[in-house]
Amino acid sequence: DTGSFLWHWHSEIEFTLITKGRMIYQVNDQCFLMKEGEVLFGNSSTLHSGHMADETDCEYISITFAPRLLYGYEGSLIQEKYGSGSSSQRIGSHSF
Repeated sequence: DTGSFLWHWHSEIEFTLITKGRMIYQVNDQCFLMKEGEVLFGNSSTLHSGHMADETDCEYISITFAPRLLYGYEGSLIQEKYGSGSSSQRIGSHSF
């Protein structure tokens, strides 16, 4: 166990919830320090990796799903606006 996951990408959208501890999550050229209760919503085809913050393990739940579940049909306004695969969005602290 290395305390990290290496750079990779996939065509699915990824939703990651930090359930315990902290993680440094890198997406393309951006770094996010993710804390317990925070969520990262990663677009499809974004290059991403993660590793321990402060040499301490964390726990997280990661769910991947097909982008079509969000945009519905090919060529929809949602797909045109958000389907480029160029960014991810960090969602602040929320209680889950």
